[in-house]
Amino acid sequence: MAQNLSPRQALLLHQNQTCYEHVLGALKGVTEEQARRAVPNAESGGLFTGGTILGIVQHIITAKVVYGNTGFGDASLVHKWDEAEADVAARTPDLATAVALLHQAHAEWVAGWRDWSDAEMDAERPVHWGATHPGWRIAYLVMQHDFYHAGQIAMAAAITRSDPPIDQAA
Repeated sequence: MAQNLSPRQALLLHQNQTCYEHVLGALKGVTEEQARRAVPNAESGGLFTGGTILGIVQHIITAKVVYGNTGFGDASLVHKWDEAEADVAARTPDLATAVALLHQAHAEWVAGWRDWSDAEMDAERPVHWGATHPGWRIAYLVMQHDFYHAGQIAMAAAITRSDPPIDQAA
């Protein structure tokens, strides 16, 4: 493992943190009630997480755990996304617990690859569906995943902030 970060690795870490901070920013001010309120027509709109903010946070945690394990760990979660997702859901009954686990999962995700050399990040690594990608690509995939779902959280928070929800307002 590299002792000093290369410019590329420093950039990966910076971009990773920026995307994660978008998730945290989107969660700022979200109440437990909002976190549990499903966005109307969520499933048809691509919110495959049950349409709740809590479900989205659980999904982000699952991604960090699974991609960290398969790409930078022992790969014991290859083809086991559903099992990991069920475990995360069981461990996060409310938003506060989910956010605490999100912080832990993010720290473990970063620790899994932060000290890897450029050569190690260029090596092909497994992903949960059985394919392989270079380590740097897996890192970017999780970053983009964070950024995408931060937008979903922000959208769901805006919709669920009104009472009744925006689509039901007269």
